Amino acid sequence: MAYESHALGHPGAYLAEEMTRLGLSTADMAGALSVPVSFVQEILASRRAIEIGTASRLARITGREIDYWLRLQGRFEGRHGSQQGTEGQDRTE
Repeated sequence: MAYESHALGHPGAYLAEEMTRLGLSTADMAGALSVPVSFVQEILASRRAIEIGTASRLARITGREIDYWLRLQGRFEGRHGSQQGTEGQDRTE
């Protein structure tokens, strides 16, 4: 699947496409991740970073590698600074 439209965007944009591909609602994804709906909403709104624990669970759910999610986050932070999109750090680790 091509993601050129998100060039160096927040991983939440990629997560939204994965959720669409898998037919998952925000509530479905939250349940699959064992997190509150607000946690997924914050990722989708670019207000929460994807850290290793979340990346691991996303890999299991989406079939993408853990490194895929971590690279997306790293690229975003490299381009926009580590403070952008990281208000609610991944506290479910």
